[in-house]
Amino acid sequence: MLRRKFLSLVSVVCMVTLGVTSGGFFDRVEAKEMSIRDRQKQLMKDVNKAQKSNELTDKEAHKMRKRLAQVARKKTKMLRKAKDAGLSTDNKVTLEKDLNAISIEIKKLMLEKRVEAQKAK
Repeated sequence: MLRRKFLSLVSVVCMVTLGVTSGGFFDRVEAKEMSIRDRQKQLMKDVNKAQKSNELTDKEAHKMRKRLAQVARKKTKMLRKAKDAGLSTDNKVTLEKDLNAISIEIKKLMLEKRVEAQKAK
């Protein structure tokens, strides 16, 4: 019994060591670096794709597009105020928060549709 516990402990230690040193299983997750513009485009693609696959209704997709347009207007206004300086760090953080909220809403709506579909089965 004691030997079995010892062997299982040794095998776990070996797996963890191999995983950490080989760069396989325990790799760090790297965040993608996306510009605000790229993020806006990707979210719009996500909305269009979700609408085509009926994961979002027309009304929900329209609402998400409207929110994305508001962020685009907000960004334009910030750039106009900044003149040639570009977006400040605070402006970027504000826009990223807005885009994060939209992304979360899209995912939430899509998940709700999947849950409803599972309940209907």
